[in-house]
Amino acid sequence: MVGTGIGAERGILVKGGAALETATTITQVVLDKTGTLTMGKMSVAEAKLSAEWEGSDAKKKLWWTVIGLAEMGSEHPIGKAIVGAAKTALQLGPSDAIDGTIGDFQPVVGLGINALVEPASASASRTRHRVLIGSVKFLLSHSVEVPKSAVTAADDINSLAATSSKPTTSSGTTNIFTAIDGTYTGHICLADTLKPSSAAAVAALHRMRIKTAIVTGDQRSTALAVARAVGIPAEHVYAGVSPDQKQELIKQFQAAGEVVAMVGDGINDSPALATADIGIAMASGTDVAMEAADIVLMRPDDMMDVPCAVALAKGIFGRIKLNLAWA
Repeated sequence: MVGTGIGAERGILVKGGAALETATTITQVVLDKTGTLTMGKMSVAEAKLSAEWEGSDAKKKLWWTVIGLAEMGSEHPIGKAIVGAAKTALQLGPSDAIDGTIGDFQPVVGLGINALVEPASASASRTRHRVLIGSVKFLLSHSVEVPKSAVTAADDINSLAATSSKPTTSSGTTNIFTAIDGTYTGHICLADTLKPSSAAAVAALHRMRIKTAIVTGDQRSTALAVARAVGIPAEHVYAGVSPDQKQELIKQFQAAGEVVAMVGDGINDSPALATADIGIAMASGTDVAMEAADIVLMRPDDMMDVPCAVALAKGIFGRIKLNLAWA
């Protein structure tokens, strides 16, 4: 179809005419946060260790080694950021490996990771550690008590970041909590950057009379910070949701009569992308997400391609109707 060719020239890959036609009727766009509205290139803004691990340089080094090893198998932006911070703390280069081994790596989509690690040791004996890294809910599900003071401290960092005028911090922070061998050991606050075009894209969708919502597995305070920055009302923010809950949310919108487009980039988004009337994936995302999508945006840093895809579809089908009328 000619329309799909025009889209491809503009970096908007549409999988067939049916997807293009459905795009003309979209009434609701649901947007993932990390890697969609934000760049998805996280950095560690703060790492606060518990008193037991903060006590000496040797303990701090062991903590970063254990935490870094646990995330070595992760492809998630959070995992990559933690590994990078661990290497910096251990005075390693970006291409250097953290000394030790990892086994039984269990990622739990939308919640965290569970891994068994064994740091290298100069002595004959080596110790294995069971490591949990994720949300408070994830640690609690493994019977790890997270101190309220730690949650409050992490939220304070998030609030400061959320009220910053700098684009690098105005999206708030993502707060991750850690446990080693069944005991809480500290929290990590990660900062992300809003895509410069996100607010303009949301405004363009609103001008087209298309409703918008944010859906994310992140905590609500961070999601609200992003919503404020891009112009999405707080009542349209759905935070702390699992991949299955994202999919269920799409179904709820559809049951209410909406024609729904889901925009995402990660494996967490693939069920929702597949369920939506139109799934829109970022080319920078996972293969699973792109496979589940009907439209792939080849310029993932330019969120204006989302309203452009809708406008393109309407323009093409408007021309087709005009041609039929003249025929």
